[in-house]
Amino acid sequence: MKRFFDRPDTHWRNLSGALHVYALPDANSYLVKEARETASWLNGAVELAVQPVDYLHMTIQRLDLYREEIPAEIWDELTNHLAMSVADIESFDVEYAPATVRAGAIEAVSDENPSWKRLVDAVRESFCNVGLKHALVDPPFGPHYTVAYCVQDTDAQRDDELCQLLVDAPATSMRVSSVDLVAVDQSPEEGVFRFSSLMHWPLRGA
Repeated sequence: MKRFFDRPDTHWRNLSGALHVYALPDANSYLVKEARETASWLNGAVELAVQPVDYLHMTIQRLDLYREEIPAEIWDELTNHLAMSVADIESFDVEYAPATVRAGAIEAVSDENPSWKRLVDAVRESFCNVGLKHALVDPPFGPHYTVAYCVQDTDAQRDDELCQLLVDAPATSMRVSSVDLVAVDQSPEEGVFRFSSLMHWPLRGA
């Protein structure tokens, strides 16, 4: 693995308060329970920053944008657009493969999901419709959540050792029934992304 925080997309203009759109698991969900257990197997791996389960998330869209940069009238228009857009999308399930070693993190990844793509497209369209297309970065590569980020480069032998720690990691699933607009603080030294929710909207059927 390569250190996650050396990636160009982690070089934010400001490490505090970046606006992102997330899908969040229920605190009592199976996913959170299993992610907590999987994370416990990695404690002591100095190359990894295990993520607090309170900050588990699926990224729907990252933005090169901060709350203070959005005028009040645009904020109201944006949040109304987002609320209406996601309300047209039916709640759905995401099925993840077991968490494993990937390029810069320990991640659990799902196959492409048509409902997920509709949600990502709807969120991106909302930002475009209010004149904030310039703030959109590339959409995520697909549905996934991160158990731990790599904070120190590893070689192939160490990656194999980490894979062995994860050999019993289960497949997991998450019900996507809502969307949150969040403000994210990045801590490269700790290897942690923390966030707070600014707005919350349910999907249809939630």
